[in-house]
Amino acid sequence: RHADDPAVTGLLQALLLGESKKVRKEWTEDFRQTGTYHAIVVSGQHVVILTGCVALAGRLFLPPTAALALSVAIAWLYAFLAGGSAPVVRSAAGISVFLFASFFHRRGRLLNILAFVAIGFLLFAPHQLFDASFQLSFLAVAAIGALAEPFIERHIEPWREAAKAPASPEPAVDPRVEAIRIEWRLS
Repeated sequence: RHADDPAVTGLLQALLLGESKKVRKEWTEDFRQTGTYHAIVVSGQHVVILTGCVALAGRLFLPPTAALALSVAIAWLYAFLAGGSAPVVRSAAGISVFLFASFFHRRGRLLNILAFVAIGFLLFAPHQLFDASFQLSFLAVAAIGALAEPFIERHIEPWREAAKAPASPEPAVDPRVEAIRIEWRLS
């Protein structure tokens, strides 16, 4: 198929911006039958991936303030270009809080960011508390944060810290990090 084919253009718009109205009905049904319909619906994950890529590229080529501003602007621009659905806007808000925290050299803890965003949205629209989309979004991310963050801190963070300066003569604060450094020096 050619890129100027309206059906292909409609599918690309669905994948990038969530405009699934222009996708052929038989294609939509194929997506539903294969369980991949979520691919043509923009979610908060799209915002996070795009903003993460922009932030990474920005850190390589721009001063920190410009990289932060560009990343936050892209998150919100994409959220509104994709229709401004509630999950996408919540994601843009969460990634913005995370980026601002990292700019001020604060560790963006997922559950704290999640609570901050939830309280902010509930202050402006308390009725959202009873919305299934709101509940599922925040419960899903809370479950990930409650399970993944402690696992990463316990099992992956010591390796990352040790890799920063594997041959450092100064002992590490965390004994697990120092044990990894010693193992690397002995091998």
